[in-house]
Amino acid sequence: GSQIGANHLSSKVFSYDMLPTGGLDFVNQRGGAGAAFIGNVAHPTQPVLYVGRPTVPQAYMQVYEWDTDTGALSYIGEVKNAGKSLCWLTINAAGTRVYAVENLSGSISVYDTTVATQPVQVQRFFLSGTGSGPTNAQLDPSGSFLYVVDVGQTDLHALTVNPADGTLSETVPPTPLPGLSTGELPIGLASVIK
Repeated sequence: GSQIGANHLSSKVFSYDMLPTGGLDFVNQRGGAGAAFIGNVAHPTQPVLYVGRPTVPQAYMQVYEWDTDTGALSYIGEVKNAGKSLCWLTINAAGTRVYAVENLSGSISVYDTTVATQPVQVQRFFLSGTGSGPTNAQLDPSGSFLYVVDVGQTDLHALTVNPADGTLSETVPPTPLPGLSTGELPIGLASVIK
């Protein structure tokens, strides 16, 4: 059956075999001591999993590869992240760019993943405004815009993705999220075609 990688609010990443019945059969785990993993994203064409590790003061994006026959995960390495509290990740459809949300620094890092197992940071983009606290990001289906939920400002940022290199710019002001009560923090986000 198909294999999936999953993270857990621990310092370990787990791999399971999806059974025809919908059940899961444990394959293996990787990771160890350290901070919890928050976000992860699978490469769309390669058996590679990227995991955000929000360790303070140094955050990392870790890279795992899985065996397409057995589903067993292997730790490939990690890339230091310049932001604080790297959490949620998303990837473009081609698998050439990973966007990493850095909650405590109000920024998004862009990684070149043309070589899937060797990500290279190509940009660190700061959201507009003061007190930004991004919690999630999703590309629109065309890959032209990256939408970012900002709990620090309770806004939704629409960032433009440069089609040539995948870097980000913010050409329109953020949209306030209406109807939130005091203490409500938006976290989830989905982008769909109308």
